[in-house]
Amino acid sequence: AAVAGTRRRGIHDLPSLVASASMLLVLVAILPSALNLPQSNPTETPEFAPVPPEDDAPPSTPGNLAALGSAASAALEGGLDESAGSPPPPPPAGGLQGKNPSSKRCVGNPPRQTEDPLSPPCVGFFQGDNGGATATGVTKDEVRVLFVIYTGLGGNDTCRQGGTGRGFEPCEPVGYRDLATPPADEEGVWTRQLRLLQRHFNERYQTYGRFVHFFIYYDGGPFSPESRKATAADNASTVKPFAVVNGISGFGEDYLAEMARRGVISFIPGGTDNLAGLPASDLRRFPGMVWGFDPSVELRAENFAAYVCQKVVPFPVSFSGNGDAGQPRKLGLLWLDDAENAFPQLRVYADIVRRRVTECGGKFVVEKTFPAYCTPSGGAGVCSADPAYYQNAPDNMAAFKDAGVTTIIWAGGGDINQAKAAARLRYFPEIVLGGDNLNEVTLEGQFSDQSVWRHVFAVTTYTRQNPLTETPCYQAAKEVDPASDSTDIRNFGCKQYPAVRQLFTGIQVAGPRLGKTSMDKGFHAIPSVQSPDPRVPACFYDDGDYTCVKDAAVLWWDPAGDDPESTNPGCMRMVESGKRYRTGDWPREDVRAKQRPDDLCNAMGLTI
Repeated sequence: AAVAGTRRRGIHDLPSLVASASMLLVLVAILPSALNLPQSNPTETPEFAPVPPEDDAPPSTPGNLAALGSAASAALEGGLDESAGSPPPPPPAGGLQGKNPSSKRCVGNPPRQTEDPLSPPCVGFFQGDNGGATATGVTKDEVRVLFVIYTGLGGNDTCRQGGTGRGFEPCEPVGYRDLATPPADEEGVWTRQLRLLQRHFNERYQTYGRFVHFFIYYDGGPFSPESRKATAADNASTVKPFAVVNGISGFGEDYLAEMARRGVISFIPGGTDNLAGLPASDLRRFPGMVWGFDPSVELRAENFAAYVCQKVVPFPVSFSGNGDAGQPRKLGLLWLDDAENAFPQLRVYADIVRRRVTECGGKFVVEKTFPAYCTPSGGAGVCSADPAYYQNAPDNMAAFKDAGVTTIIWAGGGDINQAKAAARLRYFPEIVLGGDNLNEVTLEGQFSDQSVWRHVFAVTTYTRQNPLTETPCYQAAKEVDPASDSTDIRNFGCKQYPAVRQLFTGIQVAGPRLGKTSMDKGFHAIPSVQSPDPRVPACFYDDGDYTCVKDAAVLWWDPAGDDPESTNPGCMRMVESGKRYRTGDWPREDVRAKQRPDDLCNAMGLTI
């Protein structure tokens, strides 16, 4: 992570790792700085271009993409120079689409925009009037997009960014960067990777004559509701973006709400910048203004609960280490209760799991919670001074063991002290883990007690990422720059890729008259189709829904496995090679029914 001096709390940030200085050094070295058609038809488009409904018509039935028939110059610290002209559009590619010459290199049959299975159907040609200034941050020549990236305790001189192909790098100073200007001699890894994505998507996706112009704001924190609102106000007035890509870590909802109030559309990255997902109610507060790649927390919880109901509740113990195989399962519920309410979605997660599992016949004999190790506004020193934190895990595991709990249903949040406390008690229950984008990553397993964590199965929205060279994010970066460092792509470019893909998909399916309404209609015209490929999720948008991912896969922890991104043992293996299931599709069979010892080790993001 980007760190300096004391350590800032972010998401749940692998809570207890900072309890040990050696663990902190490892974490510093590997964590990226995550705190982190048309309204009127174009004059000419290919015959297979998707055409969403007109403005006065209701959105179509939800659907899958595959089935869809004045720029600023160099930025100084804290501000932008508005004197320069617009950058030239990307050079045209060869080839033909339909009856018109194509300016985009589409692939496949039927053609789609790129090699990515989740890219939209091809719109290879556009000629005509795009409507000019159709929305905030949109002109006839450009669409302005801002990325907000945490740079580590104010980006001071002692801050270093780990996890890059160059080892440790100085953190980027707080302030704005304009990615339409030539690269500087020494740019940070986020800047380097976002330049590659800016070029790839502008060259390959249809933007109707506009250059999608990336800016970055490096935010130094600390975070509070007031500071996030102030940052949003400054971002909106300085860059005047059409859209912003920003995570929901540490009062991120306050940032999103302020941007929506100012007419700026927000895209929430997937993965570790989006703990468990936003509540759907928050997304519906500003319809069409906040879009997430990962599912809402409600959808995530419903899918996890359905898995438990189909694979845990009806069957006896099968994978604990307590010698109780074949005995009736007794369930305990464990989840992260965030006292500062910086992540209220975790309570929503637990509430849904509790209710749904009870409705399907499951009974929780004990329920326990654990706190966030550090608060979003505090540092490691503050958290480690709280003795109640260290007593929580022993108390929880003793209660579960005394009640005869065979199976812990872990509904979000992460804390390696829970497994350590269980090991000290010689208590090795089944653990069925509800993934939240961070508690199921490799690093959590590598730092957990292996005698306990070997009994973990997890439900995750992560897609198959092994091998890295076959992932769309890697291929996109290498297409632009074959010399781009693979470590940088994996740890940084691939973290932003899903949100950037979602943004450009929205721009393309909106058509030339880009705006909130046309984008909303374009997204909601995508039909509902099961994912055909474990590398991509089922992605569509139900009525009143503003998130892409609708399915999940299953993992299990192998202490001796080989994560392709890690130099240390331990990996999350993917059952059925990462086959994905929607909420109502889980087959009724025990958790271990399809487990195989040679299941694929997935590259699960954070490793040592």
